[in-house]
Amino acid sequence: MSLGEYTGAGSGTTKLLLHLNGNNTDTSGNSNSSTDTAITYSQANGKFGQGAGFNGSSSIILITDNAALQGTGSHTIGLWVKFTALPASDANVWLIMKGYDDGITGGWGVGLNLFDTSGTAKFRSYCASSADAAYFAEGFTPSTGIWYSVMSVFNSSTSKIQLYVNGNFISETASANNIRYGNGSIIGAYTNGTPSSFINGAIDEILIENTAWSASKIKKYYTYAKGRFGIN
Repeated sequence: MSLGEYTGAGSGTTKLLLHLNGNNTDTSGNSNSSTDTAITYSQANGKFGQGAGFNGSSSIILITDNAALQGTGSHTIGLWVKFTALPASDANVWLIMKGYDDGITGGWGVGLNLFDTSGTAKFRSYCASSADAAYFAEGFTPSTGIWYSVMSVFNSSTSKIQLYVNGNFISETASANNIRYGNGSIIGAYTNGTPSSFINGAIDEILIENTAWSASKIKKYYTYAKGRFGIN
């Protein structure tokens, strides 16, 4: 455990927690299985301790499908990311995704990505319905060489998806409830069955929880990131 790493809220709430300290082990208590390809684990690639380096051409982490990650209600997805290079033209460079545009009706529903439209790269979160309609909250242009905390929140009580960067609210949009099907998750690339548009940079501290974090909790998560903590 390194200072700054999220301790989790128990396996009933924290469904995935990857510290990426030299491996892709899930420490949420749910033992989600994953495999990695061309990942470099090192201190240089970590925000807290070690992290995962992605080479921009083949690096990915694949998480086996698990009912605990299907999240048909409220949930929060978060990670830290630092880019070595931003995409020049790709419109779908995903940080984490599950089942979007993969030929399966509906899909994962919520993810985090970096996209590029007319030369402007921005963070984005999405939610996809059972009818394969996608809803996006987006904004904030990142730079290279800087760590960003990026969080996506879907609240089933308000039917909205929200995007936060570095503890700050960026945008939200009305969204249908997400439906997730039997396919795994991918970290570090876009996929419609075959990975593409790979991330060039580093990712650390990936979490998925089955509750919608409040704005104050997200701010606390970012503010307290310099020390080991659990938050409520």
